[in-house]
Amino acid sequence: MKRAICLTLITALLMCALIICSYYVFSYPLSFDIAYLVKQVEWHPLFLLYLALLLFAFTLAFIISRKRSFILIFLKTASILQCMAALFFVVLGLTGIYKTHQQYKEIIRETKKRAESDIKKDSVTFIFYGLPIYDSNDLKKDSIQARYGIYTSFYCTLAPIEEKADAYYKQLTADYLNKRNGRGWKQRMQKELAACCPNIY
Repeated sequence: MKRAICLTLITALLMCALIICSYYVFSYPLSFDIAYLVKQVEWHPLFLLYLALLLFAFTLAFIISRKRSFILIFLKTASILQCMAALFFVVLGLTGIYKTHQQYKEIIRETKKRAESDIKKDSVTFIFYGLPIYDSNDLKKDSIQARYGIYTSFYCTLAPIEEKADAYYKQLTADYLNKRNGRGWKQRMQKELAACCPNIY
């Protein structure tokens, strides 16, 4: 009986751990952060699903047990179902990560092409997320940035894949901007922007 209880608890913890890890598919290819994943897990519906699993194990044990120990059969059945659920989340997570990885490779290829094209056109475009706030100084800001070969584009949100691709784009265009604008160009541009818009910079 003790072994059955321990096995049930271990499989329950294993299932819980694998469920948390499976949520990494939503933040891939960012670094694996267990604390962040725990916050992302939707615990309420998962708890209801776990109760349904236990109810199913209870029903099966009731049908199977007859003369044998009902509690022992229930614990073994729950352990088997928990292992099956854990395996399901492993397959689900790995499949999701594989698909996301394929998308990531395609986005990286497109990002490289975009960077090469923007360098040729002398129009490096940095992406920012959030709603842009327009004011009377926008034309001045755009003009200053354009002198340094920089343009901006806004998106409401950026997925983890897009964040990685954006970082890769900046890496690809960094050498070009340094050669084009000379050393310390970022500081010079910031000073010009600060002089143009003292309330923002």
